[in-house]
Amino acid sequence: MKRTFYLFGILIAGAMITMYSCTKENQTTDRAPAPATMQQASTLVGGLIPTDLKVNALIKNFKQKVAYYRKNPTLKSSETVPADSALWYLEATINYSHAFPNEYYEGFEIDTAYLSIAKDDNGNVDMVVLSQKYNELKVEVSTLYHGSSYENKGLAVVDLKEASQNGSGIVFIAETLTGNKGTEPPDPVLGGPFTIGDNWWYGEEAGKCEENSPLGSDAAKQLLGHINDEIPDPNGNYFFINHVDYEIEGGDDLLDRGEIHDNHLDYYLFFATTALGPNSCGHDTLCVEWPEMNIYYSYLKILIFDFLPSNAQELFGKSIEEVINVQGYSVWNQPYIEYKHYLKAKFGEKVGYAPSSQCPQVID
Repeated sequence: MKRTFYLFGILIAGAMITMYSCTKENQTTDRAPAPATMQQASTLVGGLIPTDLKVNALIKNFKQKVAYYRKNPTLKSSETVPADSALWYLEATINYSHAFPNEYYEGFEIDTAYLSIAKDDNGNVDMVVLSQKYNELKVEVSTLYHGSSYENKGLAVVDLKEASQNGSGIVFIAETLTGNKGTEPPDPVLGGPFTIGDNWWYGEEAGKCEENSPLGSDAAKQLLGHINDEIPDPNGNYFFINHVDYEIEGGDDLLDRGEIHDNHLDYYLFFATTALGPNSCGHDTLCVEWPEMNIYYSYLKILIFDFLPSNAQELFGKSIEEVINVQGYSVWNQPYIEYKHYLKAKFGEKVGYAPSSQCPQVID
């Protein structure tokens, strides 16, 4: 028999507020804001901060230039931005204008598009060119969004990354997450969302633990189905910049809870291994019973809201946007078999809309 579980409440740390430093170069626009240091972020108090307003102002100024050059396409400009700032302006502006990260989504479709931009002899991007490329990006994202199979959908996030760069230009890859909008979930249940009978096989879509249970779901999929309900703040007025995809799995040293390893809640994500004995991964271990489901759910909340932003260096100053996947699978690590959960999530720096800003618009 599995040991008795005592469910406990978990305090989730609030999303971290971020700060940026902005510099101005001769004959160029403002360089894109740099990510905050932990010390800077920790000194900020709730509400809009001056750098939120600065980010809003940079984006709105860029949008005005896009509109101006669209009406006057033959005009020339002596204004340029560094290549890395070009990425920032494109990504920040499309999310500011058209992303809805604070909706309830039941699932996501992920699509990609490519965008190439020429550079001048100094490695910078002309503002007229950048304005034109923003309009191209908007068309690409709109095509992907409207091509989604979801009926009730929302553009959750657009994430730009550098694909390649040489002396003459740079190629960006744009990843769009289109969400399947769901209804507002019920109020959280004390202790977690799982109740008597929610005993699920750890992974591999093997269904519930009882014999002849229907296939197609598992403990990992059930956790994914509930965790994204915790993230949105429908009353919030914010968007994200500087996105980061993060992947990690049970058994990673970072997630070790420091307990004696016995295949029982050893990591913040599920992990079990036959290295602990030939009979150590039987039904009693791989069946995640409902009290243990709630504990892993509480661990998952700790991970995405507090632990990873505080302990994974690439996530310092960032907040959870979406959990893209939680998947359970087994792997042969000779001479042992490991059973684990894999987490993929998107984090970003949360920025509040300035009071004078318009609400994001559904992309046309």
